[in-house]
Amino acid sequence: VVCGSAFTAATGHAVLHSGVVCASSSSLYMWGRVKSASQNCWMSPTVEQDLSGWKVQALACGSVHTVVGADSSVISWGPACSCGELGYGELGPKSSARPKKVDLLEGAHVAQVACGLAHTLLLAATDSAITDALPEWKP
Repeated sequence: VVCGSAFTAATGHAVLHSGVVCASSSSLYMWGRVKSASQNCWMSPTVEQDLSGWKVQALACGSVHTVVGADSSVISWGPACSCGELGYGELGPKSSARPKKVDLLEGAHVAQVACGLAHTLLLAATDSAITDALPEWKP
């Protein structure tokens, strides 16, 4: 379970009315102000349908953004981001109301994600081709 400033997210398995747990795949459940300020709040845990079919291995929320490591991809979204915390690059969009793959990190196997107010950190296993393609940070 992780929390942003106005929403909560959790991964888990669905439980049927009979009490049987569907252990075949887990889902990402979210509630609160999930997508944007103009969208109605999700008042109870609701499956994030945009991630159906993905095997979510790592999850974190910043103040207004969410990042997941799923399969060998990084997926992020947040409606009011402006500091690059989504990882779409300098020429990419600064925010996204819907989950979107971070193309520069395709093939990265994410073990852990951590998000802050305006940043994201990943602990991932990659090959040098992925890390060599990343832009160099210059303060």
